[in-house]
Amino acid sequence: MDGIARDLFPSLEDHPYFNTCSIGPLSTPVRNEVNSYLEQWYEKGGIAWVQEGGWNDKVEEARSLFADLIGASKEHIAFSFGNSVAFSSILSAINLTSGSNIIYNDLDFPAIPAGVMAQNQRGIDYRVVNSTNNEVDVDHYTDVIDENTILLTASEVASNTGSRINPKRLVEISQEHNIPVFLDTYQSTGVIPMDVKKTEIDFLASGCLKWLIGGFGISFLYIRDDHIENLDPSSIGWMGVDDPFADLFDKLRTNLHRPRDATKFQYGTPYPVGAASAAAGMKIVKDIGIERIFNQDMKITQLIIEEADKRGMEVQTPRDPDSRGSIVNVKVENAANVVQTLQNEGYVLDMRSHGLRIAPHFYNNSQDVYKLFERVSQLI
Repeated sequence: MDGIARDLFPSLEDHPYFNTCSIGPLSTPVRNEVNSYLEQWYEKGGIAWVQEGGWNDKVEEARSLFADLIGASKEHIAFSFGNSVAFSSILSAINLTSGSNIIYNDLDFPAIPAGVMAQNQRGIDYRVVNSTNNEVDVDHYTDVIDENTILLTASEVASNTGSRINPKRLVEISQEHNIPVFLDTYQSTGVIPMDVKKTEIDFLASGCLKWLIGGFGISFLYIRDDHIENLDPSSIGWMGVDDPFADLFDKLRTNLHRPRDATKFQYGTPYPVGAASAAAGMKIVKDIGIERIFNQDMKITQLIIEEADKRGMEVQTPRDPDSRGSIVNVKVENAANVVQTLQNEGYVLDMRSHGLRIAPHFYNNSQDVYKLFERVSQLI
Protein backbone atom coordinates (compact mmCIF):
# COMPACT_ATOMS: atom_id res chain seq x y z
CA MET A 1 0.00 0.00 0.00
CA ASP A 2 1.68 3.19 -1.19
CA GLY A 3 1.43 6.49 0.62
CA ILE A 4 -0.23 9.45 -1.10
CA ALA A 5 1.77 12.64 -1.82
CA ARG A 6 4.62 11.21 0.25
CA ASP A 7 7.17 13.28 -1.66
CA LEU A 8 5.76 16.44 -0.05
CA PHE A 9 7.02 15.27 3.38
CA PRO A 10 10.82 14.79 3.17
CA SER A 11 11.22 13.95 6.87
CA LEU A 12 9.25 10.71 6.50
CA GLU A 13 12.27 8.85 5.13
CA ASP A 14 14.27 9.48 8.30
CA HIS A 15 11.50 9.52 10.89
CA PRO A 16 8.70 6.91 10.64
CA TYR A 17 5.71 9.10 11.45
CA PHE A 18 2.65 7.95 13.40
CA ASN A 19 1.77 11.05 15.39
CA THR A 20 -0.55 13.08 13.16
CA CYS A 21 -3.06 13.16 16.03
CA SER A 22 -0.59 15.46 17.80
CA ILE A 23 0.83 17.40 14.85
CA GLY A 24 1.28 16.49 11.21
CA PRO A 25 4.78 16.24 9.72
CA LEU A 26 6.19 19.34 8.05
CA SER A 27 5.47 19.45 4.33
CA THR A 28 7.46 21.37 1.76
CA PRO A 29 4.51 23.68 0.88
CA VAL A 30 3.98 24.58 4.55
CA ARG A 31 7.69 25.17 5.06
CA ASN A 32 7.74 27.45 2.03
CA GLU A 33 4.79 29.45 3.38
CA VAL A 34 6.48 29.91 6.74
CA ASN A 35 9.66 31.10 5.01
CA SER A 36 7.61 33.49 2.86
CA TYR A 37 5.99 34.92 5.98
CA LEU A 38 9.42 35.56 7.52
CA GLU A 39 10.58 37.29 4.34
CA GLN A 40 7.47 39.50 4.30
CA TRP A 41 8.01 40.38 7.94
CA TYR A 42 11.66 41.23 7.22
CA GLU A 43 10.99 43.24 4.06
CA LYS A 44 7.59 44.85 4.75
CA GLY A 45 6.90 44.74 8.47
CA GLY A 46 3.35 45.85 9.21
CA ILE A 47 2.71 46.72 5.55
CA ALA A 48 2.53 42.98 4.92
CA TRP A 49 -0.93 42.99 6.52
CA VAL A 50 -2.52 44.99 3.72
CA GLN A 51 -0.48 44.24 0.59
CA GLU A 52 -1.98 42.01 -2.09
CA GLY A 53 -1.35 38.39 -1.13
CA GLY A 54 -0.34 39.55 2.33
CA TRP A 55 -1.31 38.49 5.80
CA ASN A 56 -4.95 39.60 5.77
CA ASP A 57 -5.45 37.78 2.48
CA LYS A 58 -3.97 34.60 3.97
CA VAL A 59 -6.41 34.70 6.88
CA GLU A 60 -9.35 35.03 4.48
CA GLU A 61 -7.97 32.29 2.23
CA ALA A 62 -7.69 29.96 5.22
CA ARG A 63 -11.28 30.71 6.27
CA SER A 64 -12.49 29.91 2.75
CA LEU A 65 -10.53 26.66 2.51
CA PHE A 66 -11.83 25.43 5.85
CA ALA A 67 -15.39 26.31 4.84
CA ASP A 68 -15.01 24.29 1.63
CA LEU A 69 -13.73 21.25 3.52
CA ILE A 70 -16.80 21.06 5.76
CA GLY A 71 -19.43 22.07 3.20
CA ALA A 72 -19.98 25.60 4.53
CA SER A 73 -19.56 29.13 3.21
CA LYS A 74 -16.96 31.54 4.54
CA GLU A 75 -19.66 33.69 6.18
CA HIS A 76 -20.25 30.85 8.64
CA ILE A 77 -16.59 30.61 9.70
CA ALA A 78 -14.75 32.59 12.36
CA PHE A 79 -11.04 32.25 12.89
CA SER A 80 -9.95 31.40 16.41
CA PHE A 81 -6.85 30.35 18.34
CA GLY A 82 -7.77 26.82 19.37
CA ASN A 83 -10.88 24.81 20.13
CA SER A 84 -10.73 25.92 23.76
CA VAL A 85 -11.07 29.54 22.65
CA ALA A 86 -13.77 28.72 20.09
CA PHE A 87 -15.77 26.85 22.72
CA SER A 88 -15.41 29.72 25.17
CA SER A 89 -16.89 32.12 22.62
CA ILE A 90 -19.95 29.86 22.26
CA LEU A 91 -20.33 29.58 26.04
CA SER A 92 -20.27 33.38 26.21
CA ALA A 93 -23.17 33.58 23.76
CA ILE A 94 -25.64 31.02 25.07
CA ASN A 95 -27.94 31.69 28.02
CA LEU A 96 -26.12 30.24 31.03
CA THR A 97 -28.69 30.52 33.77
CA SER A 98 -28.06 29.07 37.22
CA GLY A 99 -29.43 25.54 37.42
CA SER A 100 -28.82 24.79 33.74
CA ASN A 101 -26.59 21.90 32.70
CA ILE A 102 -24.26 20.99 29.85
CA ILE A 103 -23.49 17.42 28.77
CA TYR A 104 -20.21 15.94 27.54
CA ASN A 105 -18.80 12.39 27.41
CA ASP A 106 -15.85 10.82 29.18
CA LEU A 107 -13.81 10.41 25.97
CA ASP A 108 -13.97 14.08 25.04
CA PHE A 109 -10.70 15.95 24.73
CA PRO A 110 -10.11 17.99 27.93
CA ALA A 111 -10.80 21.30 26.20
CA ILE A 112 -14.55 20.69 26.40
CA PRO A 113 -14.86 19.23 29.92
CA ALA A 114 -12.56 21.90 31.34
CA GLY A 115 -14.61 24.67 29.76
CA VAL A 116 -17.84 23.09 30.97
CA MET A 117 -16.71 22.41 34.53
CA ALA A 118 -15.40 25.97 34.86
CA GLN A 119 -18.99 27.18 34.49
CA ASN A 120 -19.85 25.43 37.74
CA GLN A 121 -18.80 28.55 39.65
CA ARG A 122 -21.61 30.35 37.80
CA GLY A 123 -24.16 27.78 38.94
CA ILE A 124 -24.06 25.67 35.75
CA ASP A 125 -24.13 21.92 36.33
CA TYR A 126 -22.58 19.28 34.07
CA ARG A 127 -23.51 15.71 33.20
CA VAL A 128 -21.18 13.02 31.81
CA VAL A 129 -22.07 10.27 29.35
CA ASN A 130 -19.88 7.25 30.12
CA SER A 131 -18.19 5.13 27.48
CA THR A 132 -18.19 1.34 27.28
CA ASN A 133 -15.12 -0.47 25.91
CA ASN A 134 -13.66 2.82 24.69
CA GLU A 135 -16.80 3.71 22.71
CA VAL A 136 -19.56 6.24 23.31
CA ASP A 137 -23.11 5.38 22.27
CA VAL A 138 -24.65 8.80 21.66
CA ASP A 139 -28.11 7.40 22.41
CA HIS A 140 -26.98 7.40 26.04
CA TYR A 141 -27.09 11.21 25.99
CA THR A 142 -30.84 10.78 26.37
CA ASP A 143 -30.23 9.18 29.77
CA VAL A 144 -28.94 12.44 31.24
CA ILE A 145 -30.82 15.10 29.24
CA ASP A 146 -33.48 16.94 31.21
CA GLU A 147 -35.47 20.16 30.96
CA ASN A 148 -32.46 22.17 32.20
CA THR A 149 -29.98 20.94 29.58
CA ILE A 150 -28.80 23.82 27.39
CA LEU A 151 -25.93 22.31 25.34
CA LEU A 152 -24.65 18.92 24.18
CA THR A 153 -20.96 18.58 23.41
CA ALA A 154 -18.78 15.84 21.94
CA SER A 155 -15.51 15.12 20.19
CA GLU A 156 -16.21 13.32 16.93
CA VAL A 157 -13.08 11.19 17.37
CA ALA A 158 -11.50 10.43 20.76
CA SER A 159 -7.89 11.54 20.89
CA ASN A 160 -6.60 8.62 22.98
CA THR A 161 -8.16 5.59 21.32
CA GLY A 162 -9.57 6.83 18.01
CA SER A 163 -13.15 5.78 18.70
CA ARG A 164 -15.70 7.75 16.71
CA ILE A 165 -19.23 8.89 17.48
CA ASN A 166 -22.09 9.36 15.03
CA PRO A 167 -22.59 13.16 14.84
CA LYS A 168 -25.73 12.91 12.73
CA ARG A 169 -27.41 10.78 15.39
CA LEU A 170 -26.30 13.21 18.11
CA VAL A 171 -27.87 16.08 16.16
CA GLU A 172 -31.10 14.10 15.78
CA ILE A 173 -31.21 13.66 19.56
CA SER A 174 -30.49 17.32 20.10
CA GLN A 175 -33.29 18.37 17.76
CA GLU A 176 -35.75 16.09 19.52
CA HIS A 177 -35.02 18.06 22.71
CA ASN A 178 -34.41 21.47 21.09
CA ILE A 179 -30.84 21.64 22.43
CA PRO A 180 -27.85 22.76 20.31
CA VAL A 181 -24.69 20.68 19.76
CA PHE A 182 -21.05 21.77 19.85
CA LEU A 183 -18.86 19.28 17.95
CA ASP A 184 -15.07 19.17 18.37
CA THR A 185 -13.62 17.79 15.12
CA TYR A 186 -9.93 18.40 15.75
CA GLN A 187 -9.25 14.66 15.36
CA SER A 188 -11.51 14.15 12.36
CA THR A 189 -11.45 17.16 10.00
CA GLY A 190 -8.97 16.17 7.31
CA VAL A 191 -9.81 12.47 7.59
CA ILE A 192 -13.57 12.01 7.85
CA PRO A 193 -15.89 13.70 5.36
CA MET A 194 -18.21 16.30 6.90
CA ASP A 195 -21.09 18.26 5.43
CA VAL A 196 -22.34 20.63 8.10
CA LYS A 197 -25.51 21.42 6.15
CA LYS A 198 -26.54 17.79 5.78
CA THR A 199 -25.56 17.03 9.36
CA GLU A 200 -27.35 20.20 10.54
CA ILE A 201 -24.74 20.70 13.24
CA ASP A 202 -25.10 23.87 15.32
CA PHE A 203 -21.44 24.57 16.14
CA LEU A 204 -18.23 22.91 14.99
CA ALA A 205 -14.60 23.71 15.73
CA SER A 206 -11.30 22.36 14.45
CA GLY A 207 -7.69 23.41 14.07
CA CYS A 208 -5.07 22.74 11.44
CA LEU A 209 -1.98 21.32 13.14
CA LYS A 210 -3.19 17.70 13.06
CA TRP A 211 -5.01 16.06 10.13
CA LEU A 212 -5.11 19.29 8.10
CA ILE A 213 -1.27 19.28 8.36
CA GLY A 214 -1.06 23.06 8.60
CA GLY A 215 0.72 23.81 11.85
CA PHE A 216 0.01 25.90 14.92
CA GLY A 217 -1.67 29.18 15.67
CA ILE A 218 -5.14 29.13 14.14
CA SER A 219 -8.36 27.18 14.33
CA PHE A 220 -11.87 27.71 12.96
CA LEU A 221 -15.36 27.89 14.37
CA TYR A 222 -18.46 27.10 12.31
CA ILE A 223 -21.79 28.64 13.39
CA ARG A 224 -25.10 27.76 11.78
CA ASP A 225 -27.21 30.54 10.21
CA ASP A 226 -29.85 30.80 12.90
CA HIS A 227 -27.27 31.04 15.67
CA ILE A 228 -25.36 33.77 13.86
CA GLU A 229 -28.56 35.75 13.76
CA ASN A 230 -29.71 35.04 17.32
CA LEU A 231 -26.54 34.79 19.41
CA ASP A 232 -24.24 37.63 20.44
CA PRO A 233 -21.09 36.48 22.25
CA SER A 234 -19.96 38.52 25.23
CA SER A 235 -16.37 37.31 24.89
CA ILE A 236 -14.88 38.87 21.73
CA GLY A 237 -12.00 41.08 20.63
CA TRP A 238 -11.44 43.87 18.17
CA MET A 239 -11.68 41.45 15.22
CA GLY A 240 -15.20 40.56 16.36
CA VAL A 241 -16.63 43.96 15.41
CA ASP A 242 -18.00 45.13 12.09
CA ASP A 243 -15.26 46.59 9.87
CA PRO A 244 -12.65 46.57 12.65
CA PHE A 245 -10.19 48.88 10.90
CA ALA A 246 -12.87 51.52 10.34
CA ASP A 247 -13.89 51.18 13.97
CA LEU A 248 -10.26 51.51 14.98
CA PHE A 249 -9.72 54.75 13.14
CA ASP A 250 -13.02 56.41 12.26
CA LYS A 251 -15.98 55.36 14.37
CA LEU A 252 -16.89 56.65 17.79
CA ARG A 253 -16.15 54.19 20.62
CA THR A 254 -19.58 54.43 22.20
CA ASN A 255 -21.45 51.68 20.32
CA LEU A 256 -20.61 48.06 19.57
CA HIS A 257 -21.01 47.41 15.85
CA ARG A 258 -21.41 43.64 15.43
CA PRO A 259 -20.90 41.87 12.10
CA ARG A 260 -23.80 39.98 10.57
CA ASP A 261 -21.77 36.85 9.93
CA ALA A 262 -19.66 34.43 11.98
CA THR A 263 -16.86 36.94 12.43
CA LYS A 264 -18.85 38.36 15.37
CA PHE A 265 -17.33 35.42 17.32
CA GLN A 266 -13.72 36.45 16.65
CA TYR A 267 -11.21 37.71 19.17
CA GLY A 268 -8.01 39.68 18.52
CA THR A 269 -5.29 39.95 15.92
CA PRO A 270 -4.97 36.71 13.94
CA TYR A 271 -1.70 34.79 13.74
CA PRO A 272 -0.61 35.35 10.13
CA VAL A 273 2.04 32.64 9.90
CA GLY A 274 -0.54 30.23 11.33
CA ALA A 275 -3.02 31.26 8.66
CA ALA A 276 -0.44 30.91 5.89
CA SER A 277 0.71 27.47 6.98
CA ALA A 278 -2.90 26.37 7.59
CA ALA A 279 -3.87 27.39 4.06
CA ALA A 280 -0.92 25.47 2.60
CA GLY A 281 -1.86 22.32 4.53
CA MET A 282 -5.54 22.54 3.64
CA LYS A 283 -4.67 22.95 -0.05
CA ILE A 284 -2.88 19.60 0.08
CA VAL A 285 -5.89 17.96 1.73
CA LYS A 286 -8.31 19.58 -0.71
CA ASP A 287 -6.24 18.56 -3.75
CA ILE A 288 -6.13 14.93 -2.63
CA GLY A 289 -9.79 14.90 -1.57
CA ILE A 290 -11.30 13.93 1.78
CA GLU A 291 -13.00 10.80 0.41
CA ARG A 292 -9.72 9.50 -0.97
CA ILE A 293 -7.94 10.33 2.28
CA PHE A 294 -10.62 8.58 4.32
CA ASN A 295 -10.33 5.42 2.21
CA GLN A 296 -6.54 5.44 2.49
CA ASP A 297 -6.56 6.06 6.23
CA MET A 298 -9.07 3.27 6.86
CA LYS A 299 -6.89 0.86 4.87
CA ILE A 300 -3.72 1.75 6.75
CA THR A 301 -5.44 1.62 10.15
CA GLN A 302 -6.88 -1.78 9.22
CA LEU A 303 -3.36 -2.95 8.43
CA ILE A 304 -2.21 -1.75 11.86
CA ILE A 305 -5.03 -3.70 13.53
CA GLU A 306 -4.13 -6.83 11.56
CA GLU A 307 -0.43 -6.57 12.47
CA ALA A 308 -1.34 -6.15 16.14
CA ASP A 309 -3.64 -9.19 15.96
CA LYS A 310 -0.90 -11.32 14.43
CA ARG A 311 1.26 -10.63 17.46
CA GLY A 312 -1.46 -11.11 20.04
CA MET A 313 -1.51 -7.44 21.02
CA GLU A 314 -4.69 -5.92 22.44
CA VAL A 315 -6.31 -3.33 20.17
CA GLN A 316 -8.11 -0.63 22.20
CA THR A 317 -9.74 0.93 19.14
CA PRO A 318 -13.04 -0.07 17.49
CA ARG A 319 -12.53 -2.34 14.50
CA ASP A 320 -15.52 -1.07 12.54
CA PRO A 321 -14.33 1.70 10.14
CA ASP A 322 -17.56 3.57 10.88
CA SER A 323 -16.61 3.67 14.56
CA ARG A 324 -13.00 4.85 14.36
CA GLY A 325 -10.92 7.71 13.06
CA SER A 326 -7.31 7.41 11.94
CA ILE A 327 -5.95 6.51 15.38
CA VAL A 328 -5.26 2.96 16.58
CA ASN A 329 -4.30 2.31 20.19
CA VAL A 330 -2.39 -0.91 20.79
CA LYS A 331 -1.89 -1.98 24.40
CA VAL A 332 1.52 -3.46 25.21
CA GLU A 333 3.48 -4.21 28.37
CA ASN A 334 5.76 -1.40 29.53
CA ALA A 335 4.23 0.92 26.94
CA ALA A 336 6.04 3.98 28.30
CA ASN A 337 9.45 2.31 27.94
CA VAL A 338 8.61 0.99 24.48
CA VAL A 339 7.53 4.42 23.28
CA GLN A 340 10.60 6.09 24.79
CA THR A 341 12.89 3.63 23.02
CA LEU A 342 11.09 4.11 19.71
CA GLN A 343 11.28 7.88 20.06
CA ASN A 344 15.03 7.66 20.76
CA GLU A 345 15.38 5.70 17.53
CA GLY A 346 13.58 8.34 15.47
CA TYR A 347 10.04 7.00 15.43
CA VAL A 348 7.39 9.66 15.98
CA LEU A 349 4.49 8.37 18.10
CA ASP A 350 3.41 8.53 21.73
CA MET A 351 1.61 6.70 24.51
CA ARG A 352 -2.00 7.08 25.65
CA SER A 353 -4.28 4.82 27.71
CA HIS A 354 -1.34 2.50 28.51
CA GLY A 355 -0.82 1.74 24.85
CA LEU A 356 0.93 2.83 21.68
CA ARG A 357 -1.13 5.58 20.05
CA ILE A 358 -0.50 5.02 16.35
CA ALA A 359 -1.89 7.74 14.10
CA PRO A 360 -1.13 7.34 10.38
CA HIS A 361 -2.38 9.57 7.59
CA PHE A 362 -2.53 9.44 3.81
CA TYR A 363 1.28 9.66 3.41
CA ASN A 364 2.00 6.48 5.39
CA ASN A 365 2.59 3.24 3.53
CA SER A 366 2.63 -0.47 4.34
CA GLN A 367 6.37 -0.52 4.92
CA ASP A 368 5.99 2.07 7.68
CA VAL A 369 3.59 -0.25 9.48
CA TYR A 370 5.67 -3.42 9.00
CA LYS A 371 8.82 -1.69 10.20
CA LEU A 372 7.06 -0.34 13.30
CA PHE A 373 5.63 -3.69 14.36
CA GLU A 374 8.83 -5.57 13.71
CA ARG A 375 10.58 -3.22 16.11
CA VAL A 376 7.80 -3.29 18.70
CA SER A 377 7.88 -7.10 18.67
CA GLN A 378 11.56 -6.94 19.56
CA LEU A 379 10.90 -4.59 22.49
CA ILE A 380 8.07 -6.36 24.28
